[in-house]
Amino acid sequence: MQDNISKLPENVRDNLINASREGDAEAFEALCTSFKPIIYSYITSLNVPASERDDLFQEGLIGLLKAVRSFDHESASFSTYASICIKRSIISALRKLNRTNRFELSADPASDFTAKDTSPEYGVVERENARERYDTFVNDLSPFERRTFFMYMKGASYNRMAKELSCSEKSIDNAMTRIKSKLKRRTKQ
Repeated sequence: MQDNISKLPENVRDNLINASREGDAEAFEALCTSFKPIIYSYITSLNVPASERDDLFQEGLIGLLKAVRSFDHESASFSTYASICIKRSIISALRKLNRTNRFELSADPASDFTAKDTSPEYGVVERENARERYDTFVNDLSPFERRTFFMYMKGASYNRMAKELSCSEKSIDNAMTRIKSKLKRRTKQ
């Protein structure tokens, strides 16, 4: 099997796509083999920890599967279409990973503490200070800003926040601007 699917004759490529769509595991494996270099190339171009690369590779394969299932033979070449689906799947996984990490770190700032002094007392005092700063920041927010902030930290989109809070997306955007401004002032103090 050739490494690049675009080098295959069109009828062979279409047969692989159709067979994969119908559940032929060998045909899909052949497509995976031909797209492995493309997926690896894209992942290595990103600045991600090595520990995340295997997961991102799996996301790339999921993107390829989505491409196989939704390709219409009219829009573009399969290689181009599949490359876009693969990249989108990987980017979506990265966003989800970043959102999860941001929430874990921001929801409890004391949990990300690394002590400069190894004494237990120092760690306890620093965690209490971090918790106090976090609580003060949250208490400085209006009730609407607080609800918006917590929903944002859980990864909700502006659209979803607007629906749940019965307001416009512009109101959410304005609240987020105020929250960020308050956070900048708090971090400068």
